[in-house]
Amino acid sequence: MKIFFKFCIFITGIFIIANILVFFLKDDKNTYSRLVMYDFYDQEQIDYLFCGASHVSHGVNPQFLSKELNKNCFCLGTSAQKISTTYFLIKEAINKYNPKTILVDLDFGMAIGEPKPFFEKKPSKDIYIVSSYLRNPLIKTQYLLSMTAPKYYINSFFPLGIYKDISLDPKVFIENIKSKIITKDYFNYTYKSKDSTYQRGGVILKNSQIEDGSFHSFEENISKIPESLNIEWQKYVKKIIDLCKQNDINLFFYSAPIPDYFLTVSGDYDLYHSFVKSFLASYGYVFYDFSLCKPEFLNLKDSDYYDYNHLNKDGIEKFTCIFSDFLAEKITSERLFFSSYKEKKENQKPSVYGIVIKQNEETGLISINAVSNISVPGKISFAVYEITSDDEKLINSKKTADGITFSKQPGKIKIKTFYEDAVQTNCTVDFKENS
Repeated sequence: MKIFFKFCIFITGIFIIANILVFFLKDDKNTYSRLVMYDFYDQEQIDYLFCGASHVSHGVNPQFLSKELNKNCFCLGTSAQKISTTYFLIKEAINKYNPKTILVDLDFGMAIGEPKPFFEKKPSKDIYIVSSYLRNPLIKTQYLLSMTAPKYYINSFFPLGIYKDISLDPKVFIENIKSKIITKDYFNYTYKSKDSTYQRGGVILKNSQIEDGSFHSFEENISKIPESLNIEWQKYVKKIIDLCKQNDINLFFYSAPIPDYFLTVSGDYDLYHSFVKSFLASYGYVFYDFSLCKPEFLNLKDSDYYDYNHLNKDGIEKFTCIFSDFLAEKITSERLFFSSYKEKKENQKPSVYGIVIKQNEETGLISINAVSNISVPGKISFAVYEITSDDEKLINSKKTADGITFSKQPGKIKIKTFYEDAVQTNCTVDFKENS
């Protein structure tokens, strides 16, 4: 008995020391997750809870919705939030607020990929940016037990560990002493950024924007849409459905608008849309996909995004307005949405959404292909320019083709695409020595 008692005292002492170290070594003062979780717990009541990954934290303006719908709305989105994390955050929200309606964003980027067997699940940052701030000890324990294999439980439950924003930088240590003990501005929960602001209710408003006609990406950075979806994703969507039914909560499944460039370059988006639609219908739910909005209701430009799939401040304002009207039943789904992504593209004018870049490391050749809704790619043409300090030099051009190839060279290259001689895209790519 004495040995057990001494062991408990020892373990308690270790945890106390570890928590003191975390207090001075954790570099999370300006992280979005800390701010949104504090904001979440600081609400009087939440009527409409939006859950999901970064398309929630960069999706709708909760203050505008709260005013228009006369409901307290909150966006509980965190970076790369897995559907399993969404489930446990919903449990936490039900325990604290019992919201009337929960709206879950089903971003296809979080639904693809092969699930890891339980005993192969590894720690990741997206797990701990949530668990670090969960306050209900039972839900937090359930969450951590389910997110990694048992061999990583020490990392999960011990205050110190990998992927927990722990920094050994002396500057961070000094800043923590200053902000947590002297000025105590750490506890003001403010967000500092050159190009964005945090709006109470869980949303980041980015001022930066993509230049219209400049969408491009390297082929190796593109995740393709598979024919079937992650089995674990399906399991947790069903768990969310069961949880909300048990608590008599309205459940609304949707997807925030994503640029046509990203949807097209990722493969056949209708595979994803059709699967989710059928999957949810089997449980009596509808999938509202705002990427399928008709242009007379929501017509987003490239410049309404700050990267290839996240809305900026202007895009959030436009999307929030139409979402508000839809939730207020001012517009029906039949009027608002196309029945498929194929139908949407067929009703657009011929457009090049952007380009995809392929690199051949052996030959040094760069291949550029257009990403478009154009059924006759022979009507697309290309021009490639080398950008110097004071000029642009045409190095290759090609008429009526679905792609163009040129030799790789370090420096900035401008690539233009045309449809029937009208400029469609204008992309500048910096090909560094080791790119």
